[in-house]
Amino acid sequence: MSKSKNKNKNKQPEKLHILMIIITLLLCALVESFFYNSFKYDRSYTKEACDVGRITDISGYTQTDSHLEPTDEDPHFTIVPEVRFVKSIYLELGSPAGADINVRIYHAAPGSNFSQTNSTNFLIKQGETSIELDIEDGIYDKLRFDIDGGFDYKGVTIDGAKLIKASGRSTAMLVIFAVLDLLLLFLLIFKRFDIKEYALLKRFLGFFDTKSNALESFGKKKKITLIRFFTVYALVVGIAYSFIIPIAQVPDEQMHIRLITYEFGISGLEEQYIDEMNSVNTGAILINTAVKEDFDAYIDSLKIPMDKSKLSLNLHFTPTVIRHLPACVGLFLGILLGLPVLVCVQLSELTALIFFVIMGRLTLKLMPVKKEVMCAIMLLPMTLQQCASINYDSTLMPVCFLFVALMFNYKYVRQELHWKDTIIPIILLIVIAITKVPYVLLALLVFAIPSSKIILKLGKHAIMPFIKKYKIFIIAVLVLIFAAGLYVARNTQYIMLLRACILEPKDYLRIMYGTLKAYLGSYVVNFVACFGWLDTPASPVYIVFSMISLLLLAQYEGQGERTYGINKGFKLFNFILAAGMVVLIITIMITWSFNIDELTDVTTVDGMRKALDKVNFSLGVQGRYFIPFAFCGFFSLSLFTIKRNRLLVYQIFYYVIEAVYTVWLVLGRYWNI
Repeated sequence: MSKSKNKNKNKQPEKLHILMIIITLLLCALVESFFYNSFKYDRSYTKEACDVGRITDISGYTQTDSHLEPTDEDPHFTIVPEVRFVKSIYLELGSPAGADINVRIYHAAPGSNFSQTNSTNFLIKQGETSIELDIEDGIYDKLRFDIDGGFDYKGVTIDGAKLIKASGRSTAMLVIFAVLDLLLLFLLIFKRFDIKEYALLKRFLGFFDTKSNALESFGKKKKITLIRFFTVYALVVGIAYSFIIPIAQVPDEQMHIRLITYEFGISGLEEQYIDEMNSVNTGAILINTAVKEDFDAYIDSLKIPMDKSKLSLNLHFTPTVIRHLPACVGLFLGILLGLPVLVCVQLSELTALIFFVIMGRLTLKLMPVKKEVMCAIMLLPMTLQQCASINYDSTLMPVCFLFVALMFNYKYVRQELHWKDTIIPIILLIVIAITKVPYVLLALLVFAIPSSKIILKLGKHAIMPFIKKYKIFIIAVLVLIFAAGLYVARNTQYIMLLRACILEPKDYLRIMYGTLKAYLGSYVVNFVACFGWLDTPASPVYIVFSMISLLLLAQYEGQGERTYGINKGFKLFNFILAAGMVVLIITIMITWSFNIDELTDVTTVDGMRKALDKVNFSLGVQGRYFIPFAFCGFFSLSLFTIKRNRLLVYQIFYYVIEAVYTVWLVLGRYWNI
């Protein structure tokens, strides 16, 4: 009997190992399917002229021959181009513009809808008859023009390309991906193998080990630790992003300024912020990669002090102030000193970054395993951009990182946990709940802590023996409390949405499948590096390099990690937790699709059930939403072991490439460099 039990125990880790191998290969296949599309077609560049006869879906205009006159607040028309890959648009008027006319062009990829993030704004000045606009290169099947003024339409010339299928190249890429996947499979199955027979490989690894050992020895002499490296790198690169990315270019910065004024009771700040935006021509730069910042105008705006007479202080505090607290320290310091608005914004970004660095140092100090991949996630370009700016992420990300590290520390390092050890996790969870509720699911990591470590007492009586004795009853009570909570909150937006998805499983699964198929690639890009208002993505080559680097760093086994006894069951638990949070976030954002598609009857469960039939995608999800729990996912994918010395040189190479490439990318986007 005991032998059969031992056999089953031995089989269980093997089954989990096989399951994690399958999951890893499936993830690779999903990523490859995105990048494979880049190699499927050749482009034959051409120009397409679209006269007034090509205009479709005219709304909000009265048309007289080629003259269009707006009749409401949202006039627009659509052009469906024959070319598929669009680079730039040349708009020509039949007569000079009588006044300045604001124009916004929306570009929609196949299967997607128009949205604010996929648009470009520019101005036709009085007296002009034409304007040429570079838009984000992409495959678009329709273009929408919102022109806020009367004009004579002469034509639109689209500079783009026809797509021709490249069978040979696409086949070659399939072969390359297959070879890489087979190699990965080999490494995953055979975690250790003898390299004595491979002389060239042995010589290469020997050279690599020698250089790595020399670097490691140098680092020890100079006392260069991972925590010190994180501190210097985060401050240097984070400050570079903060200064290079102009005001209002990080997503929703103006909205967060407005929220801060409401939360703290300060009026007049947003108005001066908007004035500064206009003085440096932010509107023309926003989502318009063809326009650069005026350096002289930006420097001049740094010299204009804030007008305190326009500020009205009625200080009060709401619990939500904590969402912006790190950034507000610098913002209010600048206001008290009467510094220019732009300087106040820079100070707020600096204090947010300092908060992130402090929390990051604590995270690395507490994290007992996989410090390298945790450090790499915290130093992702997207993480640094968000944590050196004014938004929720500058609070949420550091707090989530610290909470995860604390739970891993409790699981592997701490021998006993008492009441005082619950204080910090509870505070962190309260901050997370106030900032963004879905991330409270990270609290499930508590269940990974061995119950034998929990020494909680009421007076002289220990709680855990009582819980173990009556666990079935306690679980039943907790389930009832949870059900009662759901019932009480049944008419809140997100609970109604979840109920609608359960009642309409076919529509829900269709939306989830369509969303992942259409947007998985953009999630990966936005997870790693997509600067500004999502208009400056890093190249696909860098994105692949970064994701592979994170996977490699996840395989590093630090000193003493084997003594912790990391089992595959805990890795699977982390994978399920990370995947579940991805699904939850995508599901919740279906409500954003209701707004974008202008569906009105979505205030009841029945209304949402009907609306699900009209929705194709869950819109508004960004890859950076997955960063706070990314460590759980990469921890679960640590399936074999790489020695530290073989990662050290690669880490240096990785961070140098990351810093130099991304800083240069942002400089080129916003400044004439």
